[in-house]
Parts: sequence; structure tokens; C-alpha cells
Amino acid sequence: MDEIFDIISTFDRAKKAAFEKYVLSVYFVPDVKLAKLLLRIANQIYNGKTIEDIVKNHGKPSLKDKKAMEEISLNFLCQYEFDEKKTMRANLNLAGIRKRNIENLYKDTLIQIENLEIKEFDQSSEYFYFRSLIEKNIFELKTENKKKNTKVKIASELNMQRISQNVDIFYLLEIMKNFLSEFTEKSPPSNNDIASPEMQFSLKAAPVYENIVPILKIYRILIEGINNTNTNFMYWSDWITLIKNISHRIPPGEINLLKSSYKQIQKNINLTRINQDLPEFPNIL
Repeated sequence: MDEIFDIISTFDRAKKAAFEKYVLSVYFVPDVKLAKLLLRIANQIYNGKTIEDIVKNHGKPSLKDKKAMEEISLNFLCQYEFDEKKTMRANLNLAGIRKRNIENLYKDTLIQIENLEIKEFDQSSEYFYFRSLIEKNIFELKTENKKKNTKVKIASELNMQRISQNVDIFYLLEIMKNFLSEFTEKSPPSNNDIASPEMQFSLKAAPVYENIVPILKIYRILIEGINNTNTNFMYWSDWITLIKNISHRIPPGEINLLKSSYKQIQKNINLTRINQDLPEFPNIL
């Protein structure tokens, strides 16, 4: 019961409603009796009951039922995450259509993907990873379409450059994010850490894509400021303005990473400024 309790107790209102719909779907949970039991347990958890209270009210479920309810709860989390990731779903839709050669869906699916790119464009590395897969599927679809000389025309240019661009952006974001994650978890990195070939390549390559992906500039400025104790207030004020301008496109986890990294850098800079009899930087983030 611990695993079920741990999962369900994290649900907000939206997840509670989605969980009920999921459990009541005979496609996902064909055992109606088990579905009703799980929802009764879920309602007890929502009402603040402890595991002991639930066992007292409903009895201890069999090992088989317990395992089944754990699996249902975990599968729900997977499904919920899947539903949230529209770019990943778009790629899978396109891959499925291409694999099954459903020509009548080619055009509409590509239009939907173009609209999704406009509406859902964000600054996460995951987004660019799935965009590269989408572009790869479009390229393969066009190539296969051309070989068959089918009547269905795909109005998209050969997009090897877009595939490469999305892969490059994904790589650069991952290198910088991983570096900052380590930076916030240990003592400040040495010059050797920042001078590593991977990081130096990333810092030099990032400006090429910064107009398309502003978060690359945000990461680059942050990393370049780590060992630069001469940065002034305007340096960081301008950096924070960049974040505010695109904050709605940055995943919450990455916002937290930027904040924790900045606080660590601010701490290091202030130690240097105190030793130089200079005033400390205010906390502006």
C-alpha cells in the first residue's frame, strides 16, 4: 500500500480528475471490481486518511490486487506524462503514419506539426530532441514518397539542415545543463572544468543559435560569469531580463536550476568583493 499511497497523495485537482477517468476506462483497467476498489482507496487518501485507516476501512488487499493497483497507478503517471508531451506525441504520430504508409494522413499531419511548432515552441532540450526526430521522419517520408512517385505531394523542403540544427541545440543545452547541475551540487568548479573541450566548444558554438534559442545565451552568460569576479550589476541585471522575457517558455525545473546556479555564483562573487572592500551584490533574482 505504501507505493500506492505515495503516488496518489501527490495528485493535484487536475490529476485526481484524470486518474478517475483513467481508472474507469475499461481499456486501461478491464477489472471493474479492482477499479472501484482503487478509487475508494484514492478518495480515502484525498481525505487525509492514513494507510492504517484505509486498511481498517477496506481490509488489507491481496498481494495480487496490491501489485495490480500499483501497476495501474504507475501506468497512469506514464500516460499523464505522455499526454503532456505534445512534441513527442507528434513525432510518434508521424512515425506511425510513415511506418503504415497511410498516405491520406500525410498532409494533415504535417500541417498539425507546423502549427504545433508555432504554439508549443519551448526552450527545453527535450523539445529540440523530439524536433530532430520529427524532422528525421519528415525527411524519410519525403524520400520514400519521392521513390514511389506517388500522387501525394509533401510540401516540405529537404530538411537535413533542420535535423542537424535541432541535434546541435539539444547537445549544447544538455552539456550546459549538466555542467550547472554539477556546479550547484558541489564546490565551485575549477578553471579546468570550464576549460574542458566540451564546455569550450559549447560556449563558442552557442551564439550561432542564440537568436533561435535565447536560453542558450542565458546559460552561456551564466557559465562565463562563474569565474569572472569582475562582472558588474548590469551584467547580471541584463541576464535576469533575458530570463523574464522567455520565462513562460522555460520548464520549471530549468528555472530552478538557473536560480540555484546564480545564487552560488553570487555567493562566490560577494566573497571576492568583500575581500576587495567592495559592496556585495544584492539578490536580484
